[in-house]
Amino acid sequence: MFGYSKQQFNSLVFFGPGGTPPGVLYTAIGKSKIYGWENEFSYQVAPTTSVSGNFTVGHSKVDDLLTGRLSTAQFQYAGQPIDRSPEFTATGVINHAIELGNGAKIKLRGLIKYSSSYLISDLSNVVQFKQNAYTRSDASITYATAGDRFTVQAFVENIENKLQKTSGPNNYAGAYGGTNGNFVPSAETIPNSVSFGVNTPRFFGVRLGAKF
Repeated sequence: MFGYSKQQFNSLVFFGPGGTPPGVLYTAIGKSKIYGWENEFSYQVAPTTSVSGNFTVGHSKVDDLLTGRLSTAQFQYAGQPIDRSPEFTATGVINHAIELGNGAKIKLRGLIKYSSSYLISDLSNVVQFKQNAYTRSDASITYATAGDRFTVQAFVENIENKLQKTSGPNNYAGAYGGTNGNFVPSAETIPNSVSFGVNTPRFFGVRLGAKF
């Protein structure tokens, strides 16, 4: 187990009539704890096939973080989980090579990741948003000449084509419809003007490589 005696938390705060811009970065100092267990494994199934992966079980908790706009009610986040801290994640990878003549190979790779849900907070407005549990998969097929001197790879990332929230709302000064640090709006109650940072949607293409 380890913790932060002084952890910095940031959020954007808007000042002006009705909470409109200009805005400033709001910074708060808090205390938190994180503990858990992480394991990795790798198994050579055959000379040309391997399986590997990892899993993490964790728990995080804010010990002390008083936040919210000074002009409105503030909220003590003690007992709340740290943002973007799922309680369980697991990743599995399989690699397989097909031997060709003259040392060339065809390499197949597949990856799948699972993550439990986590929260993202807008500290200045004292609202939390939930990212539901998700899976995310990647795959690739690569032709490589002897010694990997030249490679051609076709790949696809985020096969599910689902987006996950990675950072909180930006440039939003209106009402969310709920506060108190525990409010987690459903998709129907989040205003259309709320902007989140998200990961990359389905992405595919071809990569060329060469060693000199």
